[in-house]
Amino acid sequence: MWKSGEAKELVIRRALANISDLASNFLQHRDDVDRLLRTFSELSPSPVQISYETALTPLEEVKPYALPEVKDAENPENVLEDVVRGFSIGSYDTSYHNPGAHFFIPLLLVNVGYWYHNLFNEGGSGNYAELLSYDVYKEDVEIVLKRVEYKVLSNFIVPNLKSSRKFLFMDESLDLSYTLSWCIEKREAIIGQVNEILKYLISNEVLPIGLHYTRKYDIVRGISAITGRDDLPEVSDRVLMNTFLDVYDRSPVLRVHTRALSEIDGIPLYALFIKLGEYNIVRVEFPGVEWLSLDDLHRIILYQSIVGGGFPRCMQKSHELAVLRIKDREMIEESFAQMLRIPASYILISKKQVRKRWPHI
Repeated sequence: MWKSGEAKELVIRRALANISDLASNFLQHRDDVDRLLRTFSELSPSPVQISYETALTPLEEVKPYALPEVKDAENPENVLEDVVRGFSIGSYDTSYHNPGAHFFIPLLLVNVGYWYHNLFNEGGSGNYAELLSYDVYKEDVEIVLKRVEYKVLSNFIVPNLKSSRKFLFMDESLDLSYTLSWCIEKREAIIGQVNEILKYLISNEVLPIGLHYTRKYDIVRGISAITGRDDLPEVSDRVLMNTFLDVYDRSPVLRVHTRALSEIDGIPLYALFIKLGEYNIVRVEFPGVEWLSLDDLHRIILYQSIVGGGFPRCMQKSHELAVLRIKDREMIEESFAQMLRIPASYILISKKQVRKRWPHI
Protein backbone atom coordinates (compact mmCIF):
# COMPACT_ATOMS: atom_id res chain seq x y z
CA MET A 1 0.00 0.00 0.00
CA TRP A 2 1.29 3.43 -0.96
CA LYS A 3 1.12 6.12 1.73
CA SER A 4 1.10 9.71 0.52
CA GLY A 5 1.83 12.66 2.74
CA GLU A 6 -0.30 15.77 3.06
CA ALA A 7 -0.58 18.25 0.24
CA LYS A 8 2.70 20.14 -0.13
CA GLU A 9 1.00 23.55 0.20
CA LEU A 10 -0.62 22.60 3.55
CA VAL A 11 2.74 21.52 4.98
CA ILE A 12 4.33 24.80 3.91
CA ARG A 13 1.45 26.84 5.34
CA ARG A 14 1.83 25.04 8.67
CA ALA A 15 5.50 26.06 8.75
CA LEU A 16 4.47 29.67 8.06
CA ALA A 17 2.28 29.66 11.17
CA ASN A 18 5.39 30.57 13.20
CA ILE A 19 5.86 33.81 11.30
CA SER A 20 4.58 35.92 14.22
CA ASP A 21 7.47 34.70 16.40
CA LEU A 22 9.95 35.60 13.69
CA ALA A 23 8.34 39.04 13.34
CA SER A 24 8.83 39.78 17.04
CA ASN A 25 12.47 38.72 16.72
CA PHE A 26 12.83 41.13 13.80
CA LEU A 27 11.48 44.03 15.87
CA GLN A 28 14.06 43.22 18.54
CA HIS A 29 16.65 43.11 15.76
CA ARG A 30 15.83 46.74 14.93
CA ASP A 31 16.89 47.77 18.44
CA ASP A 32 20.20 45.98 17.87
CA VAL A 33 20.63 47.92 14.62
CA ASP A 34 20.08 51.26 16.36
CA ARG A 35 22.63 50.45 19.09
CA LEU A 36 25.20 49.27 16.57
CA LEU A 37 24.80 52.38 14.42
CA ARG A 38 25.35 54.64 17.43
CA THR A 39 28.60 52.80 18.14
CA PHE A 40 29.58 52.86 14.45
CA SER A 41 28.98 56.63 14.24
CA GLU A 42 31.33 57.22 17.17
CA LEU A 43 34.28 55.44 15.54
CA SER A 44 37.28 57.43 14.36
CA PRO A 45 39.37 56.37 11.35
CA SER A 46 42.47 54.74 12.84
CA PRO A 47 44.79 51.79 12.16
CA VAL A 48 43.75 48.61 13.93
CA GLN A 49 44.89 45.00 14.09
CA ILE A 50 42.30 42.65 12.58
CA SER A 51 42.08 39.00 13.64
CA TYR A 52 38.91 38.22 11.68
CA GLU A 53 39.06 36.59 8.28
CA THR A 54 37.11 39.54 6.83
CA ALA A 55 36.24 42.95 8.25
CA LEU A 56 35.67 46.60 7.28
CA THR A 57 36.99 49.62 9.17
CA PRO A 58 36.28 53.30 8.38
CA LEU A 59 38.77 55.54 6.57
CA GLU A 60 36.50 58.60 6.45
CA GLU A 61 34.36 60.36 9.02
CA VAL A 62 31.49 58.00 9.80
CA LYS A 63 28.42 59.66 8.30
CA PRO A 64 26.25 59.32 5.19
CA TYR A 65 27.64 61.04 2.07
CA ALA A 66 25.25 62.56 -0.46
CA LEU A 67 25.95 63.98 -3.91
CA PRO A 68 25.05 67.68 -3.66
CA GLU A 69 23.61 67.81 -7.17
CA VAL A 70 21.28 64.89 -6.42
CA LYS A 71 20.18 65.66 -2.85
CA ASP A 72 17.30 67.99 -3.72
CA ALA A 73 16.95 67.28 -7.44
CA GLU A 74 13.44 66.64 -8.77
CA ASN A 75 14.85 64.44 -11.52
CA PRO A 76 18.19 62.91 -10.43
CA GLU A 77 18.57 61.01 -13.73
CA ASN A 78 18.64 64.21 -15.80
CA VAL A 79 21.04 65.93 -13.39
CA LEU A 80 23.44 62.97 -13.34
CA GLU A 81 23.25 62.57 -17.12
CA ASP A 82 24.77 66.01 -17.52
CA VAL A 83 27.49 65.30 -14.93
CA VAL A 84 28.61 61.90 -16.28
CA ARG A 85 28.64 63.01 -19.90
CA GLY A 86 32.03 61.99 -21.27
CA PHE A 87 32.64 59.15 -18.80
CA SER A 88 33.55 55.75 -20.26
CA ILE A 89 32.06 52.61 -18.76
CA GLY A 90 32.33 48.92 -19.46
CA SER A 91 31.02 45.69 -18.02
CA TYR A 92 31.37 41.97 -18.57
CA ASP A 93 29.77 38.82 -17.25
CA THR A 94 30.57 35.16 -17.77
CA SER A 95 28.59 31.98 -18.14
CA TYR A 96 29.78 28.52 -19.00
CA HIS A 97 28.45 25.10 -19.82
CA ASN A 98 30.16 22.42 -17.83
CA PRO A 99 28.14 19.19 -17.81
CA GLY A 100 30.24 18.07 -14.88
CA ALA A 101 30.11 14.57 -13.42
CA HIS A 102 27.05 13.65 -15.48
CA PHE A 103 28.89 14.21 -18.75
CA PHE A 104 31.24 11.53 -20.03
CA ILE A 105 33.15 13.88 -22.36
CA PRO A 106 34.90 16.66 -20.35
CA LEU A 107 34.36 19.68 -22.60
CA LEU A 108 33.83 23.24 -21.41
CA LEU A 109 32.26 26.14 -23.30
CA VAL A 110 32.82 29.63 -21.88
CA ASN A 111 30.67 32.58 -22.97
CA VAL A 112 31.58 36.15 -21.92
CA GLY A 113 29.14 38.97 -22.57
CA TYR A 114 30.58 42.48 -22.78
CA TRP A 115 29.18 46.00 -23.08
CA TYR A 116 30.86 49.41 -23.18
CA HIS A 117 29.79 53.00 -23.76
CA ASN A 118 31.60 56.33 -24.03
CA LEU A 119 28.79 58.46 -22.66
CA PHE A 120 26.99 59.60 -24.72
CA ASN A 121 28.75 58.80 -27.97
CA GLU A 122 29.89 55.50 -29.44
CA GLY A 123 29.63 52.19 -27.67
CA GLY A 124 29.50 48.50 -28.38
CA SER A 125 28.50 45.11 -27.08
CA GLY A 126 28.76 41.45 -27.93
CA ASN A 127 29.86 38.10 -26.63
CA TYR A 128 32.96 35.98 -26.95
CA ALA A 129 32.69 32.19 -26.74
CA GLU A 130 35.49 29.68 -26.45
CA LEU A 131 35.41 25.90 -26.41
CA LEU A 132 38.15 24.43 -24.25
CA SER A 133 39.75 21.04 -24.73
CA TYR A 134 40.29 18.33 -22.16
CA ASP A 135 43.91 19.37 -21.50
CA VAL A 136 42.84 22.88 -20.47
CA TYR A 137 39.81 21.61 -18.59
CA LYS A 138 42.06 19.69 -16.17
CA GLU A 139 42.48 23.01 -14.35
CA ASP A 140 39.86 24.46 -12.01
CA VAL A 141 37.04 26.05 -13.96
CA GLU A 142 37.24 29.37 -12.06
CA ILE A 143 40.87 29.87 -13.11
CA VAL A 144 40.13 29.05 -16.74
CA LEU A 145 37.25 31.57 -16.75
CA LYS A 146 39.54 34.36 -15.55
CA ARG A 147 41.92 33.75 -18.45
CA VAL A 148 39.08 34.01 -20.95
CA GLU A 149 37.78 37.16 -19.24
CA TYR A 150 41.24 38.73 -19.55
CA LYS A 151 41.08 38.15 -23.31
CA VAL A 152 37.74 39.91 -23.52
CA LEU A 153 38.95 42.85 -21.43
CA SER A 154 42.12 43.36 -23.43
CA ASN A 155 40.57 42.83 -26.88
CA PHE A 156 37.04 44.17 -26.72
CA ILE A 157 36.52 46.52 -23.76
CA VAL A 158 39.55 48.46 -22.53
CA PRO A 159 40.84 49.56 -26.01
CA ASN A 160 37.39 51.05 -26.68
CA LEU A 161 37.16 53.18 -23.51
CA LYS A 162 38.17 56.62 -24.74
CA SER A 163 37.69 59.18 -21.96
CA SER A 164 39.95 60.16 -19.09
CA ARG A 165 37.42 58.79 -16.57
CA LYS A 166 37.00 55.07 -17.19
CA PHE A 167 35.13 52.56 -15.06
CA LEU A 168 34.71 48.81 -15.37
CA PHE A 169 31.75 47.22 -13.57
CA MET A 170 32.41 43.66 -12.36
CA ASP A 171 29.72 41.43 -10.85
CA GLU A 172 31.99 39.93 -8.21
CA SER A 173 33.75 40.50 -4.91
CA LEU A 174 37.29 41.78 -5.39
CA ASP A 175 38.31 40.82 -1.84
CA LEU A 176 38.13 37.13 -2.87
CA SER A 177 36.81 36.14 0.56
CA TYR A 178 34.78 33.42 -1.14
CA THR A 179 38.07 31.56 -1.72
CA LEU A 180 38.90 31.20 1.98
CA SER A 181 37.39 27.71 2.02
CA TRP A 182 39.46 26.60 -0.99
CA CYS A 183 42.74 24.72 -0.83
CA ILE A 184 45.78 27.01 -0.73
CA GLU A 185 47.00 26.07 -4.23
CA LYS A 186 43.68 26.91 -5.88
CA ARG A 187 43.29 30.13 -3.86
CA GLU A 188 46.78 31.33 -4.81
CA ALA A 189 46.09 30.55 -8.46
CA ILE A 190 42.84 32.56 -8.56
CA ILE A 191 44.47 35.43 -6.66
CA GLY A 192 47.16 35.50 -9.32
CA GLN A 193 44.58 35.62 -12.11
CA VAL A 194 42.50 38.36 -10.47
CA ASN A 195 45.63 40.36 -9.67
CA GLU A 196 46.64 40.19 -13.33
CA ILE A 197 43.25 41.54 -14.41
CA LEU A 198 43.25 44.33 -11.81
CA LYS A 199 46.84 45.38 -12.61
CA TYR A 200 46.00 45.50 -16.33
CA LEU A 201 42.98 47.72 -15.68
CA ILE A 202 44.84 50.04 -13.31
CA SER A 203 47.79 50.37 -15.74
CA ASN A 204 45.27 51.60 -18.33
CA GLU A 205 43.69 53.97 -15.77
CA VAL A 206 40.43 52.02 -15.75
CA LEU A 207 38.91 51.81 -12.27
CA PRO A 208 37.70 48.26 -11.47
CA ILE A 209 34.40 48.30 -9.56
CA GLY A 210 33.37 45.07 -7.85
CA LEU A 211 29.66 45.64 -7.24
CA HIS A 212 27.50 42.99 -5.61
CA TYR A 213 24.94 42.16 -2.95
CA THR A 214 26.23 40.57 0.23
CA ARG A 215 25.06 39.12 3.54
CA LYS A 216 28.43 39.67 5.24
CA TYR A 217 28.87 40.97 8.79
CA ASP A 218 32.11 42.84 8.09
CA ILE A 219 31.08 46.17 9.64
CA VAL A 220 30.21 44.53 12.96
CA ARG A 221 33.57 42.72 12.88
CA GLY A 222 35.31 46.04 12.26
CA ILE A 223 33.47 47.65 15.18
CA SER A 224 34.45 44.71 17.37
CA ALA A 225 38.12 45.00 16.36
CA ILE A 226 38.25 48.74 17.06
CA THR A 227 36.29 48.73 20.34
CA GLY A 228 37.55 45.40 21.66
CA ARG A 229 33.97 44.28 22.29
CA ASP A 230 32.96 40.71 21.59
CA ASP A 231 29.34 41.01 22.75
CA LEU A 232 28.01 42.80 19.66
CA PRO A 233 24.87 41.42 17.99
CA GLU A 234 25.29 39.92 14.55
CA VAL A 235 23.64 42.31 12.10
CA SER A 236 24.44 42.16 8.40
CA ASP A 237 26.07 45.07 6.59
CA ARG A 238 23.04 45.48 4.33
CA VAL A 239 20.63 45.80 7.26
CA LEU A 240 22.88 48.35 8.99
CA MET A 241 23.35 50.43 5.85
CA ASN A 242 19.66 50.39 4.98
CA THR A 243 18.97 52.20 8.27
CA PHE A 244 22.11 54.35 8.21
CA LEU A 245 21.75 55.75 4.68
CA ASP A 246 19.11 57.72 2.84
CA VAL A 247 18.28 56.68 -0.71
CA TYR A 248 21.15 57.58 -3.12
CA ASP A 249 23.62 58.18 -0.25
CA ARG A 250 26.89 56.31 0.17
CA SER A 251 28.66 55.16 3.31
CA PRO A 252 32.12 56.34 4.32
CA VAL A 253 34.99 54.63 2.57
CA LEU A 254 36.00 51.48 4.45
CA ARG A 255 39.29 49.61 4.43
CA VAL A 256 38.91 45.99 3.33
CA HIS A 257 40.60 43.44 5.58
CA THR A 258 40.66 39.87 4.29
CA ARG A 259 43.03 36.93 4.54
CA ALA A 260 42.38 36.17 0.88
CA LEU A 261 43.40 39.46 -0.71
CA SER A 262 44.02 42.85 0.85
CA GLU A 263 46.29 44.56 -1.66
CA ILE A 264 47.04 44.53 -5.38
CA ASP A 265 50.83 44.92 -5.57
CA GLY A 266 50.79 47.38 -2.70
CA ILE A 267 47.52 49.09 -3.71
CA PRO A 268 44.95 48.86 -0.88
CA LEU A 269 41.43 47.64 -1.47
CA TYR A 270 38.52 49.79 -0.30
CA ALA A 271 34.76 49.38 -0.06
CA LEU A 272 31.66 51.46 0.44
CA PHE A 273 27.91 50.90 0.37
CA ILE A 274 25.36 52.76 -1.73
CA LYS A 275 21.64 52.79 -1.06
CA LEU A 276 20.07 52.55 -4.52
CA GLY A 277 16.57 52.30 -3.07
CA GLU A 278 14.78 51.13 0.06
CA TYR A 279 16.27 47.71 0.99
CA ASN A 280 18.45 47.94 -2.13
CA ILE A 281 21.99 48.15 -0.70
CA VAL A 282 25.03 47.27 -2.81
CA ARG A 283 28.60 46.76 -1.70
CA VAL A 284 31.17 48.43 -3.94
CA GLU A 285 34.85 47.40 -3.85
CA PHE A 286 37.63 49.26 -5.64
CA PRO A 287 41.41 49.81 -5.44
CA GLY A 288 42.83 52.97 -3.92
CA VAL A 289 44.56 54.74 -6.82
CA GLU A 290 45.75 58.34 -6.95
CA TRP A 291 43.39 59.30 -9.78
CA LEU A 292 40.30 58.00 -7.99
CA SER A 293 37.43 60.47 -7.54
CA LEU A 294 34.94 59.20 -4.98
CA ASP A 295 32.26 61.59 -6.21
CA ASP A 296 32.68 60.37 -9.79
CA LEU A 297 32.54 56.76 -8.60
CA HIS A 298 29.36 57.55 -6.67
CA ARG A 299 27.88 59.39 -9.67
CA ILE A 300 28.45 56.71 -12.28
CA ILE A 301 27.12 53.89 -10.10
CA LEU A 302 24.07 55.93 -9.14
CA TYR A 303 23.37 57.03 -12.72
CA GLN A 304 23.70 53.51 -14.10
CA SER A 305 21.43 52.17 -11.34
CA ILE A 306 18.74 54.77 -11.92
CA VAL A 307 18.61 54.16 -15.69
CA GLY A 308 18.74 50.42 -14.95
CA GLY A 309 15.71 50.51 -12.67
CA GLY A 310 17.61 49.76 -9.45
CA PHE A 311 20.77 47.98 -10.66
CA PRO A 312 23.49 49.18 -13.08
CA ARG A 313 22.21 49.00 -16.64
CA CYS A 314 25.62 48.08 -18.05
CA MET A 315 25.77 44.99 -15.81
CA GLN A 316 22.30 43.93 -16.91
CA LYS A 317 23.30 44.29 -20.56
CA SER A 318 26.46 42.20 -20.24
CA HIS A 319 24.57 39.57 -18.25
CA GLU A 320 21.97 39.24 -21.02
CA LEU A 321 24.77 38.56 -23.51
CA ALA A 322 26.54 36.12 -21.19
CA VAL A 323 23.72 33.97 -19.86
CA LEU A 324 23.30 30.51 -21.35
CA ARG A 325 19.65 29.52 -21.29
CA ILE A 326 18.24 25.99 -21.56
CA LYS A 327 18.00 26.17 -25.35
CA ASP A 328 21.61 27.37 -25.57
CA ARG A 329 22.81 24.51 -23.37
CA GLU A 330 20.84 21.93 -25.34
CA MET A 331 22.33 23.30 -28.55
CA ILE A 332 25.83 23.04 -27.07
CA GLU A 333 25.30 19.42 -26.09
CA GLU A 334 23.82 18.58 -29.48
CA SER A 335 26.92 20.11 -31.07
CA PHE A 336 29.13 18.02 -28.80
CA ALA A 337 27.22 14.94 -29.90
CA GLN A 338 27.59 15.79 -33.58
CA MET A 339 31.32 16.50 -33.19
CA LEU A 340 31.83 13.15 -31.53
CA ARG A 341 29.50 11.37 -33.97
CA ILE A 342 27.18 10.17 -31.24
CA PRO A 343 23.50 10.00 -32.28
CA ALA A 344 21.92 12.05 -29.46
CA SER A 345 23.25 14.29 -26.72
CA TYR A 346 21.53 12.42 -23.91
CA ILE A 347 23.77 9.40 -24.64
CA LEU A 348 26.68 11.50 -23.36
CA ILE A 349 25.20 12.15 -19.94
CA SER A 350 24.23 9.95 -17.02
CA LYS A 351 20.75 8.50 -16.71
CA LYS A 352 20.26 10.54 -13.53
CA GLN A 353 20.76 13.76 -15.48
CA VAL A 354 18.56 12.51 -18.33
CA ARG A 355 15.69 11.95 -15.91
CA LYS A 356 16.17 15.38 -14.31
CA ARG A 357 16.08 17.15 -17.67
CA TRP A 358 13.53 15.02 -19.47
CA PRO A 359 11.55 13.22 -16.71
CA HIS A 360 9.07 11.59 -19.11
CA ILE A 361 11.62 9.97 -21.44
